[in-house]
Amino acid sequence: DIAKRRLLVPRQVTPLSRNYFGSIDNTTRALLIVNETKSALAARVRSFSTTTATATTEAAKETKKKKDDSNLFLDNLGKIFLAAIAGVIGMIIRSSQSTQNRNKIRDLVEQTSALDPVEIDELRLANSELSPEVFRNITRALVDRHSEGTCSYNEFTLVTRTTMAHMKGGAFTIQLGHLIDRVVTQVLNKYGKSADDPLPLSLWLTTLSLALSSSVDERIQALFEVMENLNSPVIFSQVEEMVGYLQDTCQLPPDTQIVPTETKYPTQKWARGTAEQLVPWDGSTKDVMDL
Repeated sequence: DIAKRRLLVPRQVTPLSRNYFGSIDNTTRALLIVNETKSALAARVRSFSTTTATATTEAAKETKKKKDDSNLFLDNLGKIFLAAIAGVIGMIIRSSQSTQNRNKIRDLVEQTSALDPVEIDELRLANSELSPEVFRNITRALVDRHSEGTCSYNEFTLVTRTTMAHMKGGAFTIQLGHLIDRVVTQVLNKYGKSADDPLPLSLWLTTLSLALSSSVDERIQALFEVMENLNSPVIFSQVEEMVGYLQDTCQLPPDTQIVPTETKYPTQKWARGTAEQLVPWDGSTKDVMDL
């Protein structure tokens, strides 16, 4: 029975034997797909790895850059501090040397002055009767007698004593006159003149104002009237000249006579200024001036 069944039932062929080439083709195709998939995955992995590495490198560079930037100040903090200290010390030294130079010029002005401030005060106290009105009378007398605007010191003292005597008697004269004579001696030496040589009336009257008993404003007014009597209207060149006479007769404080020079480095240099430097003017020397 078993043998009969085997003969009656059709013999089955396995798929491998029946579709051998087709099965092999499908397998190859499957393998190719798998390989392509693996290749694609590998490419993606490599791409991801490259991108990740690039990003990591860029991040590292940025971090290093930030680290370098942040350390630029900290790494040089000592140098910056020392540079700042050196700069401050340099400024202090420069300022100190400039001040020393200025004080040196100031001391020189005081040492070369014919009178000190105490002597000027004593001179004015001793001549309390030499008022602005008396000074105006002396000015008019000098201008009337010397219309050319100049005279010698000897002639100046003669007219001054005569005018004062006419006003209040022979006892009325300049007290402590030797102090004025000391100033005049220095002025004559500066200009290379003698007591008999003529010099501007404005110079002699400026010298006499040393003994004028008045306020500063009254003294300025009296000197301005001197310029008006000699030349009216008053022009700038007269004012500049008057400032020079005040400087010659010790009537300007030393500090006001000191001016900076063009030498500024390494330290500022100072010098005793001229009348032109003490009263700078942008206009013409013929410009009319007024109080």
